[in-house]
Amino acid sequence: MYIHKVASLFNSEKIYHMCFDIDSGHRQAKQLKESLLVLISNSVDLSIKSSSNAAFNAAFDYIKYDLEGKVPIRNIVITRGEGPSVETGIPYTVSNWDEGNLVLRSMAKTAPDCGGYDKTDFVITFEDDETYIGTYDLKRKDMHEADLKGHVLSHVGYYAGIQKPPWMKQEAYHKDLASFEPGMKEEAREYLSKYLSN
Repeated sequence: MYIHKVASLFNSEKIYHMCFDIDSGHRQAKQLKESLLVLISNSVDLSIKSSSNAAFNAAFDYIKYDLEGKVPIRNIVITRGEGPSVETGIPYTVSNWDEGNLVLRSMAKTAPDCGGYDKTDFVITFEDDETYIGTYDLKRKDMHEADLKGHVLSHVGYYAGIQKPPWMKQEAYHKDLASFEPGMKEEAREYLSKYLSN
């Protein structure tokens, strides 16, 4: 279970036993998890040692997910589909949105600067094994403006009924929303809350 992954990140008997109590269905599980979250947040002051800052962040995300129902990202794989042949077909794996933006901004140095774009594929895998597959239209201006999370939010937000493209008229947007299958907007809103609100 995921809580054991958290325990393995720390050299602390106290932390380990707290994890054990939570995992075994302790009646005060929620309070223990909240306490563990505080311990992780203040780990430097408490002299709890881990192998890296990334370990603390991972532990924090696991517990926060369990308490709030928000699922953290495991990794993002970005692969350029169009552009210079020496740059296409090479997957780059990162662990968060910011790192993803850095990859896109580097790729954008050789992207079209005359109104066109290079299709760039990406796969986001979350800690519960949910995946989001999409394509980013890479342009030269993305050297400074690349925003992968914003791209995904706009796409899911469209289906959630809360993100009208600036070029689209309100009447046309409402008409398109009305054509959606029953429950699609609610499903998109739940996806936003569960996977994209971190």
